[in-house]
Amino acid sequence: MKQSFGVFLLVVCYYTSAMALTINKDSLIRVAKATTDQSQKAHIYRDLADFYSKKPEEVYYLKLLYQLGKETKNKKIVLDALTDLASSHTAKMDFDSAFYCINAIKKEVDAQTENKHLSYLRMKLFDARINKGKEEAKDALDYELDLFKSADKDNIYIRIERAYISGASLIEFKNYQEANVHLEQAYQLANKLSDRDDMRYRIATLWLYANNLRDQGRMGECMEALESVVELYKKNYEDNYQGKRIYYNVDCNYLQCYASLLMLAATLPKEKLQHYIDEIKKIGTTVTDPRDRYSYLLAMNNYYLFIQDYPSSLAIINEQIGIVRTLMPKYLPFKFKLQSDIYEEMGDYQNALEKHKIYVHLKDSFASQERQEQLNTLQVEYEVDKLKYEKSNLESRNKRMLLITLSIILLLTITACIYLYYNWKKEKLMKMKLFILHQKAGESERMKAEFINSMCHEIRTPLNSIVGFSEIILDEDCDDESKAEFRELIKTNAGVLTSLVDDMLVVANLDSSRELLPCEVVNVSDICREEFGKFEQRNRKPVKYVLNVPEEEVVCSTNAKHLSIVLENLLSNACKFTEEGCITLELLKSDSPDGIRIQISDTGCGIPLDKQEVVFERFSKLDSFTQGNGIGLFLCKIIISRLMGSIEIDSSYTGGTRFVIFLPAIEELKTES
Repeated sequence: MKQSFGVFLLVVCYYTSAMALTINKDSLIRVAKATTDQSQKAHIYRDLADFYSKKPEEVYYLKLLYQLGKETKNKKIVLDALTDLASSHTAKMDFDSAFYCINAIKKEVDAQTENKHLSYLRMKLFDARINKGKEEAKDALDYELDLFKSADKDNIYIRIERAYISGASLIEFKNYQEANVHLEQAYQLANKLSDRDDMRYRIATLWLYANNLRDQGRMGECMEALESVVELYKKNYEDNYQGKRIYYNVDCNYLQCYASLLMLAATLPKEKLQHYIDEIKKIGTTVTDPRDRYSYLLAMNNYYLFIQDYPSSLAIINEQIGIVRTLMPKYLPFKFKLQSDIYEEMGDYQNALEKHKIYVHLKDSFASQERQEQLNTLQVEYEVDKLKYEKSNLESRNKRMLLITLSIILLLTITACIYLYYNWKKEKLMKMKLFILHQKAGESERMKAEFINSMCHEIRTPLNSIVGFSEIILDEDCDDESKAEFRELIKTNAGVLTSLVDDMLVVANLDSSRELLPCEVVNVSDICREEFGKFEQRNRKPVKYVLNVPEEEVVCSTNAKHLSIVLENLLSNACKFTEEGCITLELLKSDSPDGIRIQISDTGCGIPLDKQEVVFERFSKLDSFTQGNGIGLFLCKIIISRLMGSIEIDSSYTGGTRFVIFLPAIEELKTES
């Protein structure tokens, strides 16, 4: 019970640390946008790349760091960014991008220092490629052999790389004893090096050597090698990262080492085992990456199995299953097999049987899937061979016919066949076009009927209010206070009716012409503030209204009147589908060719991905029972297109719906300034 509670506390610490890191990340992004100091900006990009280690955003910030290095002509920044980009792409098995970065590094360094920067990257790339499959492993080995033919064989980095590649290749072919000789040589050569990049050579060679010792069953030597790797990681961190890169994730390196050491739990002294458990538990509270989290859980599970704490082991495996389903589905059956074995060891045979059934089912399912893929491959190969055989027979027959048939008859026959084929093809194409036009006509009629019904309802509602309140005002029994109130209601409904008719007229005018709207330089900030102020006055829903507009002027060449119509429609649409939460209007400046960006976000029911293009069509309504005529978003899209901009729905936003408007920059203003 205590162990299970400990697991729960670790999970709480894990999520708490993740929230704290998110706050720090937001602060870094704000500072990066505000600062003009290139040195500070480079430091922030490096911190953000470290913060997003092993996530897609890491590549984004490393690319920004690379571009900043190119702009400032800082070769050190360029090399650091390209090196980390190559390592990131290698870890993700994106070999083409990794080779691209390696070739880019070649252009930045001279021939004498090239191998110092690249040998380590090629070593890690070779490790990844030989684990990808037989074909990839063969290509990786061929690549290295071609490289060694023209390389300087006396260069120490080439010698390390060659010994490392030889050892890794022998391990792949299960020649562990012979691999030891090459890996020991690689490590001895790496020990002659000293600086930061060279420290990585020692770590890489010793790590592979330790794993090879474990595969041979030499657990004592393996433990000593892994402990040396930990010390190398600590020294490398203290010399090169501590105090300089606060988000550098050194814990993931320690985690791999401690996880490997815990696999030797049966041979570890009691005090060392407890030390490694304490260390890995501390690291577990800060782990955020799913793969590192899985390594941590794997290590803890090995420990719990070793001490026979089966309830804690089952809890750990349940969390592992959640990660495995996403990252490594092919290992899923074995997790249930392990649970079945644990339940059997505990004497809980009913649960053991249930988990074993799941294991068998998943294993059969994956096996069936694999067999089906193999069968599909064989079927494709068979069809290709069959087509080749048929093609060969046809060619032979045609040759015999050519010998016995007059050329003119053959020419006429071919001409007739071509004529008939094109006639048939033309007729088929016409039928297809007619079918599509018929479908479009039917859909148009349906949408038109729905639109007319909707418009009748939309017009009748305010019109009934106007007529009804007018009759009441004319009644002599109506007091002055009520008359004043009814006049306001009549005025409001008249405004609604006028707005509806105006929208219809705007749609009609814009749809009948393809010309761009007349534009002038306006302050978009004032338009946003004015429309948002009107929107707040009109709506009294219990939601939060947020306006995020820069204090300074944001100018753009646009049509103020029509842009106001777009903002009014989008804000009204957000209010219609938002019952609680907040509605946000943001105006963002950009240095990109897009100019400015306006975002309107809500926390409503959202729009399904497959409907995010449909909602911009004329008369389109996702729910025929909701209020509206189905032309609001169509009107917005047609106005923005006539303003040479674009409007879209942000599919990455999951809190409701976010509409994003892009308006082009003013090139004339940039030239004058």
